[in-house]
Amino acid sequence: MLYPQLNLPSRNSVAFLYHMSYFDYLKEYMKMASYERLQLHGMVEILLSYFVKHAHPKAAFNDKRLTTVLDMIQQNINKRISIEDLAANACLTKSYLIRTFRQTLGISPLQYINHKKIQHAQTLLLGSEMSIQEIAQAVGMDDSSYFIRLFKKQIGFTPQEYRKRLIG
Repeated sequence: MLYPQLNLPSRNSVAFLYHMSYFDYLKEYMKMASYERLQLHGMVEILLSYFVKHAHPKAAFNDKRLTTVLDMIQQNINKRISIEDLAANACLTKSYLIRTFRQTLGISPLQYINHKKIQHAQTLLLGSEMSIQEIAQAVGMDDSSYFIRLFKKQIGFTPQEYRKRLIG
C-alpha cells in the first residue's frame, strides 16, 4: 500500500476523493501563492514526463474506431456531443457503437461522456472563479439545473458544495 498511514478504505480513486487527507491537502494547496502552485505543477509534470517516457504501452483497443470516438469526446468535451455524431464520425451504426462501447469500457457512451464532463467541471470549479452556470456551459450543458443534478449524482455534492468544501 502506498500510504498506509492514510488508512484509505480502498484503492478506488473515488474513495480517495472523500478522504479527509485529500480535503486537507486541497485546502493547503489553495492557500499557496500562484507562483508556488505553478512551481508545483511544473514539478509534477517533470515527474509525469519521466513515467510517460519509461511506460510500456498498454494493449490497445482492437477496434481503432473506438479510439476515434474517445478522441472525439475528449476534443469536444466543451460541446454538446450526440451518440449519432460519434457513430457517424467513426463510420459505425449507433447500435454497434453503444454495444461495442459497453463491451469494451463497461459503460454506455452517454455515461462516459457525462463522466468526462463532470471531471472537467471539477477542474474548472477548483481552478477558476467561473459561476456554476458558466461551468455548465463550458462543459457543453445549456441546462444548469440538469448539470447540478448530474454533478450531485456522480460526486455526491452539488457543484457549490464541492467548491466550498474544497476551497473553503
